[in-house]
Parts: sequence; C-alpha cells; structure tokens
Amino acid sequence: FTIEPGIYLPGRFGVRLESDVAIGLNGEVNVLDMYWPY
Repeated sequence: FTIEPGIYLPGRFGVRLESDVAIGLNGEVNVLDMYWPY
C-alpha cells in the first residue's frame, strides 16, 4: 500500500509525497522510499 500525504492550493499548485509500504509473508514491514535529487 502507499502513504501519500499532500497539500493542494486550488489554482496555484499541489504537492504529494509518496512512500510505498510492503508487508512480507512473515509480517516484516518494508518502507520503500527513495530520494531522487533533481
């Protein structure tokens, strides 16, 4: 599943950050987020 907090200003702009979360068969939780420098 994903966690996607965001802020939106109508008529101006919007920003959403996303982290993907994977839960393994053994219950292990992995947060799959990476920083991509632009």
